[in-house]
Amino acid sequence: MILVQNLRQRLSGNKALLLSLFVLLLTTTSCDPLKKAKSSGTVSEGELDPIEGKKRYNPKTKKYEDIRLEKENVDTVRWVNDPTKPPIKSDPSQYGSGKNGSKDGTTNGTGTTTVEPGMMEKYKVAILLPFLTDRFREYDAEINEKSMLALDFYSGAKLAFDELAKEGTRLEVSVYDTKATDSETRRILDFPGVKDAQLIIGPVRKSAIKMVASFAKTNQKTLVSPLRPYDDVVNENPFFLQNKPSLKSHCEAITRHVRKNYDADQVVLLSRDKPAEKKRFAYFHEANAAYDGTADAASFEEFIVNSISGDYTDIDVTPAIKQGKTTVFIVPSFSSSTFIYGLLRQLRIAKGNNEVIVYGMPQWLDFELSSYDYYEELNVHVSSSTFIDTEQADIAAFRQRYFYKYASPPTREAFVGYDLMLYLGRMLKKHGTKFREVLDVEQRQYLHTRFAFEKVMKNPGDDSFKEVEKYENKHVNILKFENYHFQLAE
Repeated sequence: MILVQNLRQRLSGNKALLLSLFVLLLTTTSCDPLKKAKSSGTVSEGELDPIEGKKRYNPKTKKYEDIRLEKENVDTVRWVNDPTKPPIKSDPSQYGSGKNGSKDGTTNGTGTTTVEPGMMEKYKVAILLPFLTDRFREYDAEINEKSMLALDFYSGAKLAFDELAKEGTRLEVSVYDTKATDSETRRILDFPGVKDAQLIIGPVRKSAIKMVASFAKTNQKTLVSPLRPYDDVVNENPFFLQNKPSLKSHCEAITRHVRKNYDADQVVLLSRDKPAEKKRFAYFHEANAAYDGTADAASFEEFIVNSISGDYTDIDVTPAIKQGKTTVFIVPSFSSSTFIYGLLRQLRIAKGNNEVIVYGMPQWLDFELSSYDYYEELNVHVSSSTFIDTEQADIAAFRQRYFYKYASPPTREAFVGYDLMLYLGRMLKKHGTKFREVLDVEQRQYLHTRFAFEKVMKNPGDDSFKEVEKYENKHVNILKFENYHFQLAE
């Protein structure tokens, strides 16, 4: 091991601090003590409120110094400043030393140790993410912003590895940089750390996920897509787990929430005159029929807006307002914040004294608008797979622990990395490599979400394991904008 500053600052003139970020790219350990394993070869591969750091007295300098300046033992990292070689060399290591060897075996009457199918002493995990180390240069003033998604996710995952080791879960983790290219992802699939893994996490790009999903199905390895939902990347692949709910799942969750509180004749599906947006109406119609339990259920009204102005100030939504009662608008549009802002502005003008409720998509959470008064006045609701209540004690504790380690508050991706790795590690320990078969009965609430994986069937209604398209985390929160911030609707 070597001593490395474990700091994670997005902007800094100190290149040594930037280099420390790439400590996260190691194939590392969370066991105590660390144990080296065979090398798998050289690999080239929502902001929260700020948290105040603490100061400690340093007897050497006789001063109180910021905690973020301290150093701690971390895993070995080597930076190779040579264009002919990959920038990072890492050695895979073991997470969790266990006690007296295998904890999974049971002793029969003859003294022979037997192990249940799928249960192992140690599980190998491969993480494939776009760290984009090839885009970093020592003279740069900052880390490439596109690298932060992977760095934040893995920062959270490292904290989970430490916790799993304390729980007795033994993992050997290999981490690879896909460089956000299919060619590099394809090359990584030949590495022993991936070939021998029982669990693969990543990548992010749609085309790369398709490639790795095919590899996982052929080799019967569980693959988890951690950060992006894609509806059409797999075909009859019971080894594929989609952590983020699909667009269809979001539409279904919105419909259930709307129908729980309003009648179908109060609902208007509204979009621009764009095929992709209008196509999404079908999800809501299907979910509405499922809610009523009949194909003859009252349908939602559809309303299409057209505009020739750049800011959508010329759209007329007055005909869609239902006079004398609440109108519920569902707007499955998320590619243009300008459209959403223009629409909300026109709705506020058109509604008069009528009550209007607007349901939008999760991307609205990240829109930067000049005014959020429209959100407040129009009772805006959105669906989201993530909800982080900073007032909860366990979330506050994680934020503080994360800050102490990285000198930066955790992003949404950091919460996802931490929660997902804890959940998967505990499932491996409890159920072994066949944990997929009990996902539907092992639904658990974690910090940022509830893991509620369900089978997605090729033919709905057919419960045959062979007909599983994938497993999908179906949990979706409905958030409402109230008192100028989003909170759980119910």
